[in-house]
Amino acid sequence: ALFFGVIGYPQSQPNNSIAGFVFSPSRQAVDQINVELLDEFGRLLRRTLTDGSGRYGFFRMASGKYQVRVMAMQYGYEEQVQEVEIVNFSRQSTGGSPTFSGSQNVQMNFSLSPRRERDETKKGSRVIFAQEIPEAANKHYKQGISNFDQHRSDEGIKELEEATRIFPAFYYALERLGQEYIKRERFVNAETVGKKAVEVNPKNPQAWYILGYALYGTKKLTEALQSTGKSIEIDPASVDARFLMGVLYRQNSQYKDAEKQLKKAKELAKIPVADIHWQLALLYNYNLKEYKLAADELELYLKAMPDRKDDEIIKKLIRQMREKAGA
Repeated sequence: ALFFGVIGYPQSQPNNSIAGFVFSPSRQAVDQINVELLDEFGRLLRRTLTDGSGRYGFFRMASGKYQVRVMAMQYGYEEQVQEVEIVNFSRQSTGGSPTFSGSQNVQMNFSLSPRRERDETKKGSRVIFAQEIPEAANKHYKQGISNFDQHRSDEGIKELEEATRIFPAFYYALERLGQEYIKRERFVNAETVGKKAVEVNPKNPQAWYILGYALYGTKKLTEALQSTGKSIEIDPASVDARFLMGVLYRQNSQYKDAEKQLKKAKELAKIPVADIHWQLALLYNYNLKEYKLAADELELYLKAMPDRKDDEIIKKLIRQMREKAGA
């Protein structure tokens, strides 16, 4: 079972959780499905896998708006996203530190639907990916994920590295390790892991996305475009891959292609994503000289980032762009 929980939190920490089950259309539990926790702007915070009973869980949650996304396309099901807001109340303890009370335990279940073919996809058989994992490697993997859930990232990386040392083809350990390397801008390491991940599971779009991002970080632009393009070929609805492709095209001076990919990412995103609006604003302002469109995107960027402290600077840029556009 790959269900990871954290118990015994200090009283000074919020003890909110989001948990639930993922079912097939026939109400059968679906295991080994990626479930992602996103913030309100669609940025990935955590990822876990359902266990043998189809259960997933995220724990030690702070107040805020979240999205939970079930990534089941490789199993022939539609991706699903649900939103939730957690409101946590706190009071001051006698020692002066905040003590959280009124914690929420949100139950959020998913009933999957068969995936609809899209015009952009290539029809073909879908393969359910499964591996026989050595117990020693699986033990390190579980401990690594538990460490990440408890914000012990360095320890988590070491555990995943040990898991892949024991079993070099351990796909889910490779995938998470690649993500963690990218977060720390260890792009050379991420490239090595990404290449192994696509070798082990070439039909998984996330593996190609990780490799594409790593190659972008190591400044191998042509290879990055190829890998990211492969991710999009497998999963045309990936916001992350479309966004990365747009950034890569812009760096390669393919500005119209960059616009196409970034606009597609914006269309596919279920909620506004600030980074997409920012990259479109840069593209329109500096490369395509479409100053009105650049100003429009910056206004959308501000709406997606309402708490930015430099919003007056952004508003000044918007005014300057509208003046250039004669609006």
